[in-house]
Amino acid sequence: MTETEFAHARTVNLHISGAIVKLHASRWFVVCILLLSVPSLVAAQAYKGKAKVKGTVMNAEGQPLKDAMVSATFGDTGQGPNAVKVKGSGEFEVKDLAPGSWTFTAVGGALGYGADSATVDVLAKDTPEFQLTLVPLQTMLDDATAKFEAGNFDEARDIYLKMLLALPDNPALHQPIALAYQAGGNHTEAMKHFDVVLASFATAAPDAQATPAAMTEVRLQAIRSLALMGDYPRMHSYIGGIGDDNMTPSAVSALLEIAANGLMLEKKDYAQAVTLLDVVVAKAPTSPKGYYYRGMAYMQLEKDAEATADLKKFVDMSQVETAEVTQAKEVLQKLAAVSSQQ
Repeated sequence: MTETEFAHARTVNLHISGAIVKLHASRWFVVCILLLSVPSLVAAQAYKGKAKVKGTVMNAEGQPLKDAMVSATFGDTGQGPNAVKVKGSGEFEVKDLAPGSWTFTAVGGALGYGADSATVDVLAKDTPEFQLTLVPLQTMLDDATAKFEAGNFDEARDIYLKMLLALPDNPALHQPIALAYQAGGNHTEAMKHFDVVLASFATAAPDAQATPAAMTEVRLQAIRSLALMGDYPRMHSYIGGIGDDNMTPSAVSALLEIAANGLMLEKKDYAQAVTLLDVVVAKAPTSPKGYYYRGMAYMQLEKDAEATADLKKFVDMSQVETAEVTQAKEVLQKLAAVSSQQ
């Protein structure tokens, strides 16, 4: 690093080594099989007509799925008749439909299956029959997890959403959906699903309460999206919800990752990084990395005195000559040289 590079660019290569909380979907989610109840739609019944549609609901082996439920929605209105139950032969029939584009969705959550949908052009007469094929929930979960781990976040999200159609009252499914949206960069949608999970913590029965570690994990995942959205007031309110007792080393590492890789590298918002790192230093004063990243953020803000103090503390606290320690010493030398020239 030359004097010119330091004085004009003040660029640093930030990375976190060691144990970092990996905020990704766990392979195992507790999937509670719940009886699906589809409420009647109270709306203008513009979808009514004289057409009828027949079809079948089967599993992948071609076996009929008796008692699966099939709902129909008209165009983009979301309106439609009450759901119908599949017969023992796998057949279903939906009557009194207006001609046009309809989406038919079969769900089999109570049977251990997910959901499948098809968009059909309903004719006034003789609409061709069609089949909806349901996949076991565990198979869907395994497939979605594999796709997520392979980086196919959109495909994973779509599978999780189909599982949610079959199990609409299972808040745990909103977490992998949120993580898939987050990994794809859609933090607004991610937060909608994170908030469902967080709200479920407050309303769960005592015997179904999530552990403090699980609640902290979801809050940290939400904090990352809020940071990248630039919603800093909510970000800090979520941090406050973690509590001192749950500020474990893994939680500190997660906040460091958000500050360094999210706020500093991705958003280049060094002032907000300092604000977040102030929290880390206050909650975990014996963690050297908090001082390192805050010192680097101060350097980017050209607050050399603060940068010097933090980086000196980081070097003094470090017991091993890591890449960060070497970099901190180099920066301290440059800061000293700049100070002597003033």
